[in-house]
Amino acid sequence: MAETTLKFMELCPCIRRAGNQRHHSFRNRKIYDHELLYCMKGRMKLIIDGSEYMVTPGSLCMIKPDRFHSILFDEDHSGDVYWIHFDFIYRNDMETLSQFLASSNYVMTLGELPCRNLIRDDVSLENGIYFPDVMQVKDPMFMEDSFQMIVSLYNCHLPLWQLTARSILLSILRNMIEQISESENSNPSRRRIRYSDIIKNYISANYFRKIRLEELARETGIRSNYIGKVFKEETGTRLVAYLNGYRLYQAKKLLEETDLTIEDVSEMAGFNDIYYFSKSIKKMYGYSPTELRRICLKSR
Repeated sequence: MAETTLKFMELCPCIRRAGNQRHHSFRNRKIYDHELLYCMKGRMKLIIDGSEYMVTPGSLCMIKPDRFHSILFDEDHSGDVYWIHFDFIYRNDMETLSQFLASSNYVMTLGELPCRNLIRDDVSLENGIYFPDVMQVKDPMFMEDSFQMIVSLYNCHLPLWQLTARSILLSILRNMIEQISESENSNPSRRRIRYSDIIKNYISANYFRKIRLEELARETGIRSNYIGKVFKEETGTRLVAYLNGYRLYQAKKLLEETDLTIEDVSEMAGFNDIYYFSKSIKKMYGYSPTELRRICLKSR
């Protein structure tokens, strides 16, 4: 998914659709534009590219273009969720997208979206601000009133409704940006620890498979192309070097404590290439995997 960085002054959101829903779950959907969801009542599970979130009253969710997502309502709790489909800036193909989806809405659940030229870029803002998948708002009353007003304006479609709704959506985005910025800047030292700890914890739970920068961006709430810089600034170590070192440490433990084959150890530690794994082990510890295992066994 492509990404565009906007300046605050460039924000000019345009609302394509708005509404609310109750107990209408769906699985493995993709959308072309951005969608804001605000939960006023009930509980639901939101799954975005395999990451699961429990959404409760006061949760604000940002569904981004071209990402698989599912919304599963808890049947034991009646839900009330408001949603807004929008673009961050004006696009002259917004009406084209609306007409296309009106005639072919089913394409959103077919897997890959067919009209690639209509897919919007993901958006980040200046100063490294990136909208997280889910956030708990600090001012639920403001958010409830704002979403209800936008949905009401959309349903009435009175003259100038888009202009009025745009000003309200700008207020929502400003509220989100202020809350994200406040969280990041309230305690700089704690902020640095939090980012690096989140990344390290995610690596410790997922080191055995390929980890994408987009995953770390979702976990931390910062841009994917900013992750490596933040990690290096906080730890003094390159992210790739830390991940590789952690995998080698886990591989060494497997060599010491199990009878697994070298190939199995390599795979379980997150290495897809046995030759690269062997070379990395020798560079780190001075011995090949077989030699390292023999030395560890002798020292027991």
